[in-house]
Amino acid sequence: HIPLNDRAHGAAVVAECGRRAGRFEEVHDALFRDANALGARNWWSYGKEAGLSDSVAFSRCLSSDEAWRSVADDVRAADSLMIDETPAFVLGGRLRVGVPTPQGLEYLLRRELRRKR
Repeated sequence: HIPLNDRAHGAAVVAECGRRAGRFEEVHDALFRDANALGARNWWSYGKEAGLSDSVAFSRCLSSDEAWRSVADDVRAADSLMIDETPAFVLGGRLRVGVPTPQGLEYLLRRELRRKR
């Protein structure tokens, strides 16, 4: 999780708690469905929308130091790699930023596999 602004920081913790509950994709989708409301809605409402059955555990996670530390660790790791935008990934030792087309990603992967042979 690499939040790039204050609203996104809370959303990253929501996503982390969704991951811990085994519902990352559902929470992720809920966050992006209502991205304009980030920070205006209660964070736990995204878990409810994602179908998390244990709202107490989700709420507990949202207020836990551990979840916030996990996001902070991700931010530090991104900073150490000089990643300041998303999406980003490293392939063949090179930082790639942005969403590649499926064809572009396939090309990069095939080129890297050939290089490794």
